[in-house]
Amino acid sequence: MIFLERMTSREKIMVGTTLLLLAGLVLFFAVISPYQTAMNRLDQSLDSTRQQLQQARQLQPEIATLQSEIELLESGLDSTGGFTPLAYLEGVTTRLVSREQITYMRPKPVSRQGDLQIEPVEMKIERLDLGQAVQLTDSMTKAKSPLRIDQLDLKRRHDDRRRLDLILTVVATRRGE
Repeated sequence: MIFLERMTSREKIMVGTTLLLLAGLVLFFAVISPYQTAMNRLDQSLDSTRQQLQQARQLQPEIATLQSEIELLESGLDSTGGFTPLAYLEGVTTRLVSREQITYMRPKPVSRQGDLQIEPVEMKIERLDLGQAVQLTDSMTKAKSPLRIDQLDLKRRHDDRRRLDLILTVVATRRGE
């Protein structure tokens, strides 16, 4: 501390000011700046969370609708007693087209996923017009038991361009027995 005693008052003021400036800079860069950065990041996170909450509130009616549809479909899975997809598809098809137009209806092997039993049926119907094809697919999707059209192939006939051949795979899903 002898060097401080040798300094003039002017030099002491300059050294003191420099030390205060350095202490201020250290305080700013070590404490204040990281604090402000963290606060800004938290504010942005809070704004993002508020936006997500608002979106979730806006989606609540749609979520409730989807949940009721899921419950309806699941109750349909349980209440399919006596329902056979092949018989249902044959009945629907023969109401819309003649039996001669049905080339084939083939049940495929039944598979299981968990407690669900999946029964695919492949069918080919020839010489349909577009309206009949739409009615047929619409009636399949509105069945009392959940039916899904898994594969659909619609081709124009080479002998009559106004008619179509329809090949589709319909899948019935129900609770395993």
